[in-house]
This record gives sequence, C-alpha cells and structure tokens, in this order.
Amino acid sequence: MSAKKEKVPVTFFDYKKFAVRAAKELFYPQETVEKIRQAKNDDEITSILTNARKQSLKIAINSVYGLTAAKFDNPHKRKESK
Repeated sequence: MSAKKEKVPVTFFDYKKFAVRAAKELFYPQETVEKIRQAKNDDEITSILTNARKQSLKIAINSVYGLTAAKFDNPHKRKESK
C-alpha cells in the first residue's frame, strides 16, 4: 500500500492551501492558520511556518524536560561567577 502522492504546489494559491493543510495536520494553533490565510507572498508563509515550528518545539521540549524558553534559546550561555 503506497501513500497518496502529493502534487507539488506551483501557484501561490496552491502553496497557501498546502501550507494551511500542513499547519492543521501539525496541530498548529488556529492563529497560525489564519496568519497563513492572510499572507501576501510565499516568504511570509515560510516565516509563519518557521516561527510556528520553533514555538512548537519549545513547547515540546518544555513538556519533556521542564526547560524554560530562556534556557532553550541560549543553551550554551553560562552564568558569570562573582
């Protein structure tokens, strides 16, 4: 049994539909889906999806390891001793 082969989006409209479907399948917040729908070009969509992925990763890491966003953003930052 093979997976359904997706058509590569050619037009901006197709890319936007593809991005909305991907955001829904990845359970991104409805706010993200709305931002994609309001995007004016493919660069905006790419930026929206990238930010949503990073936010989703922060939430996942926090739930697994109990890290805060600040620790996740700067994992190599050391506290200075006084």
